[in-house]
Amino acid sequence: MFEIYDETYLDHILLKWEKIKLVSPRIAILRNVIKCHNQQMYHASIPTLLPQLEGIIADAFHHKGKLYARDLKIYLKYLLINNEEKLYSLKDALYVYYTKHILAHFEHGKEVDSQISRHAILHGAINNYGNKENSLKLILLFDFLSDCIEQIDDQKIILAKKELKEVKKRSSKRQLIT
Repeated sequence: MFEIYDETYLDHILLKWEKIKLVSPRIAILRNVIKCHNQQMYHASIPTLLPQLEGIIADAFHHKGKLYARDLKIYLKYLLINNEEKLYSLKDALYVYYTKHILAHFEHGKEVDSQISRHAILHGAINNYGNKENSLKLILLFDFLSDCIEQIDDQKIILAKKELKEVKKRSSKRQLIT
């Protein structure tokens, strides 16, 4: 895997990212991610890239306000899950990976179920995440998501926002009852 996705390949990815409307404003950050990865500075590449994943998703769906894991899961569903396909796809697998590992819940002082949990890393709960494999996984995930975002249509954005609104409405009703 590391032979295929080498420094030359990652430079090619950077050139592609520069041309994607929602990604290009982040290109200075992304260049640093790739540079850190290539210099084996994985403890720097990973926490720098994690919030950019959420940022491009929020931008793609024109999200305003706080962004909760629940919101991200809904956006990811509309970005990655195709209910018309009967077979399990790469998009399905990435949805599961993102929601199970990157959005993994954590509590300080307790064992974290994921080595790549965004919250656990950025809140300092784990420090053994910095390796080449995790860094490359996140770079490739970002690349795949940027391709998906480039292809998302307005209808999916509208449907995602509608579902999110319904979920928030149900949640606020439950809070009123309790």
